[in-house]
Amino acid sequence: MTHATTPDNLPWFLAGQTLATGEVAATGARQLSRSRQAALLLCLAAERLDFRRRCGWQQPGIQHERICERTIRALVAADLVVIVTNGRFTKHARLTRRGDWYARTLASDAIIPFATPQA
Repeated sequence: MTHATTPDNLPWFLAGQTLATGEVAATGARQLSRSRQAALLLCLAAERLDFRRRCGWQQPGIQHERICERTIRALVAADLVVIVTNGRFTKHARLTRRGDWYARTLASDAIIPFATPQA
């Protein structure tokens, strides 16, 4: 059974990567699918995603979190991620400025419920 990545279970390692005080949130980030949101958050946390052929895209060193090739292509088409090729076989996905803004918006949304006191 693989562990499903959702924005709800990622806040503990995104604590320092949120929107700055007074920075406007990216409203389009909330309309993305859950898989695209998870891919942006994983890329923000690791600074890149590595392509592993049949295994799909994943964080360096973490084998159980996989992102589908179709999801990365959709993020490239939306100008949220760029594919960087190093050599003949090595590919990495990195956030663009817009993608970083979207990912930090999602990280802020994920952390806020944990930071507010419960009544």
